[in-house]
Amino acid sequence: MMSTAMPAERRSGCPVDLIGQMIESPVSAEMTAQEMTASVVQLVFAGNETTAKLMGTTLYALARNGKGLVAGVQVPDGATVLVLQGAANRDPARWENPDVLDVRRTPRSHLGFGFGMHHCLGISLARLELEIWLNRRLDEIPDCEVFDLDWGRGWVARCPVRLTIGI
Repeated sequence: MMSTAMPAERRSGCPVDLIGQMIESPVSAEMTAQEMTASVVQLVFAGNETTAKLMGTTLYALARNGKGLVAGVQVPDGATVLVLQGAANRDPARWENPDVLDVRRTPRSHLGFGFGMHHCLGISLARLELEIWLNRRLDEIPDCEVFDLDWGRGWVARCPVRLTIGI
């Protein structure tokens, strides 16, 4: 874990890496050591978990060739509803064939990386990591199918916790 003394130590001999660039940025001069540490921790943990989940879900979607579940549930008056951000990107009023994986679909803005003040700070890094990882996976296993899948118990950021694929 990064100590609050680390930003000052790194400023003296700043390496060329993500944290080094953050420390060298003009904004960091206005940040306390605690704020800098909190930013680094957020980048490391939030970026790692969400990117890993994105990779697992992407591999599952490719293996399943875009087949998904369609829900047509009527919510009774007075019922409590848990809104899941991922479901917003499956609105048939906004997306043609939302349950079909179509990599040729015209890109449109979506909620996958949040929006407004909640927009993901690591969006560029997450996209780059996914692109590099996906290119390698597609070279190694161009065709695959799902043999075993466990979605786990998470609802907010749902992803496979175990995914067994085969070619």
